[in-house]
Amino acid sequence: NLGHTFQGHSLGVAAANTVIDIINKKNLLKRVSSLGNYIQNILHTELKNNHFFSNVRGRGFAVALEHKVNKSTLFANDLKKIMLNEHKILINSKFHRSSFLPPFIIQKKFIDQTLEKFIKTFFKLSNNNFKKYK
Repeated sequence: NLGHTFQGHSLGVAAANTVIDIINKKNLLKRVSSLGNYIQNILHTELKNNHFFSNVRGRGFAVALEHKVNKSTLFANDLKKIMLNEHKILINSKFHRSSFLPPFIIQKKFIDQTLEKFIKTFFKLSNNNFKKYK
């Protein structure tokens, strides 16, 4: 008998293969790519003329929006707090950027709701507190 910590784990391999089959059968990667581009386009279109917007980039559902502001950490933290406290949406916002990493199974209506609330919050902070962040 031969066995040790690093031998193949047949149950883990079977689970991984099943996940790959589901991803392929349901075209999840095509959907993620398409909706990821949609997220980037909405953010860019809505925020491109805002003085705190720098750029948006990413691949699939890994999307990051960069802020250009002197007190970027404070701005990022305020974005995160308002999104959580007022909208009950948890975002990853720190340093000079905010990230969006939705689950593969998210419905488009929830993407739209999140983007709408984020964009309104971004404008609210950048317009009403300009001196606070400069």
